[in-house]
Amino acid sequence: MGDTGHNLTNEPFGHDQKESPMRQLLKYSSLVGIVCLGFATAAHAADLDKIISPLNAPTIKPVEVGNGWYLRGDIGYTAEQKYDVPTFNTFSVANSYRAGTVTSHSFKDDFSIGGGIGYQFTDMFRGDVTLDLIKGGFSMSGTGLDQCASTSPVGTTCSMTTGAQYDNYMAMVNGYLDLGTISGFTPYVGAGAGYTKVTYGGVTTTGTCVDGAGTCGTTAATTSTHAGNSEWRPTWAIMAGMSYDLNEQVKFDLGYKYSNIGSGSMYGYDADATTLGATGSQATDGGFERHEVRLGMRLSTW
Repeated sequence: MGDTGHNLTNEPFGHDQKESPMRQLLKYSSLVGIVCLGFATAAHAADLDKIISPLNAPTIKPVEVGNGWYLRGDIGYTAEQKYDVPTFNTFSVANSYRAGTVTSHSFKDDFSIGGGIGYQFTDMFRGDVTLDLIKGGFSMSGTGLDQCASTSPVGTTCSMTTGAQYDNYMAMVNGYLDLGTISGFTPYVGAGAGYTKVTYGGVTTTGTCVDGAGTCGTTAATTSTHAGNSEWRPTWAIMAGMSYDLNEQVKFDLGYKYSNIGSGSMYGYDADATTLGATGSQATDGGFERHEVRLGMRLSTW
């Protein structure tokens, strides 16, 4: 009996003996803590991945709104200008309108100046809107089939010389094809269409009596003035040239331009003919074909 009591009192618990509730609680609490710590560590690592991963992602550049716009300025020299023979009429009460005969004529302009704004759509294609000012002058000589003035003897005709200045305002929409850049040089071709406002200044005509069935006698030369006409005319052009990159923003341009301006009225009748009933245009030009050598600069802006 004594030995049995000793074993119950002093031997340690065996592994098959039940643990106390407190000890089980501590054991399970430790296990839960380890599991929670694992989840927390994994969650924290996932958050770091979200923060770090964009650093390794490819860089996306924002679109530059408006990039590609440029300004341009040009001066041109007219190497050659072609034009059809102009026509003119005379007016009298007896014969109404009669066509005159042009014996000589000349239209001359030397320089043009212009500017515009454009956009580089791709490496090969660009377009711009331009406005050029062309100043020139014309002279024309001819013979009318009617007498110069009411003071001229009946049966005579009139030899006339006419001259004036004119301004052409050429508004164009143009497209260009750049053919590739080598060492900063870029050849190009282009075409354009638009309208030109042809404006003639005040026209002065000097008429001299020419002997006919009668005799001019002492009839003096007469001078008359005519109001110049102004009108918009259809225009088209083709271009070719070479640009050079002075730097990333500035380009130098050397080119050729052919432009074709439609025909139209030049000036009206003088005060005497208008009083007698003449209306409309007295003279008409045949339009202009211009061959220009042009120098220009293009400046990228945005």
